[in-house]
Amino acid sequence: MRELKFSCAIELCGPQETIRQGLLAEKYGFDSIWVPDHFLATQPTTVCPEAWSVLAAIGFKTNRAMLSTGVTDPLRRHPATITQAVATLDNLLGGRMMLGIGVGEYVNLVPFGIEGACIQRLKEAVECIKLLWTATPENPTNYNGEFYQFKDAFLTVEPRQKPHPPIYIGALGPRTRELVGELADGWYPWISAPELYQEDLKDVERGVKRAGRSLDEIDAAVSFYTAVSDDYDEARSAIEWISKRALVLERRTLKRLGHGVHIPKNLSIQRSLSSKEVASAVRDLARTVPMKAVEAISGFGTVEDCINKIEEFLKVGARHLIVHNVGPNIDETLRRYGEEIMPYFKEEQKLRVQS
Repeated sequence: MRELKFSCAIELCGPQETIRQGLLAEKYGFDSIWVPDHFLATQPTTVCPEAWSVLAAIGFKTNRAMLSTGVTDPLRRHPATITQAVATLDNLLGGRMMLGIGVGEYVNLVPFGIEGACIQRLKEAVECIKLLWTATPENPTNYNGEFYQFKDAFLTVEPRQKPHPPIYIGALGPRTRELVGELADGWYPWISAPELYQEDLKDVERGVKRAGRSLDEIDAAVSFYTAVSDDYDEARSAIEWISKRALVLERRTLKRLGHGVHIPKNLSIQRSLSSKEVASAVRDLARTVPMKAVEAISGFGTVEDCINKIEEFLKVGARHLIVHNVGPNIDETLRRYGEEIMPYFKEEQKLRVQS
């Protein structure tokens, strides 16, 4: 049985606050810390620090938790640059780096004249990164793809982990989930619901079979928004807006949950841009999203409420819980996960192994 893991995905915020939350996540025992890699967000006033800088800062002040982008893309950064960055940090931090990578989003690309986001480019990038992590001056690598070409290529900084740090693909749709099964070590989803998780996992399994691999090789995570408070209404208030906004931007999940809110195609996590107009449109549509949809993708309320939601995910096969902490008191939510929620499940897992 794969060991149960809890990880903390930090929401976009200033660099000092990102680092502060990362240190708290380490203190309270989270297995990994994920930092978003954005130029911009849909809300143009959102602060978006450079991800690799804050990962390094968190890494030098911690000694246990794994660290990852959540997620980067192969357009703003060439695969060789990504390979070198992860290898350098993995070397400096004692083998604690992971790589979260995805197709790319318009909000980070279009305003800067960057084009070409597609699954084939992502596939090639992951293949190139793997090759470069193991290439040496004596055994350089070659690659002839549609988007990337290498000739006698190698880097001279090696990652501490062998054969390479784990690669997680940020996958929201069927084709990218299949790519997880073909090439990645793990799956990093954005929002999910227990009733959809098993169905989504079948896409990963198709990729696994195509590549002649085993599903046991894939660390298939599930991610959800969370807010802990003894006051249920306070937790609900903290989580309602961000969850509704997420469902607007990931309208496929909203539709699959059975809620027929019409969302224009340009308002999606892949295609939305950063502007007051877009932010206003998302806010207006979010008001129409029913609370039942929020409850499906979120774990909020008391400690017991959050435990019950996590148990729903465990029943459908999840073994890695990535929580997006939105408060209402961020420090308190992290503390209660570390002191109450995670120990509860670690003890449950120990008892199941012993029996």
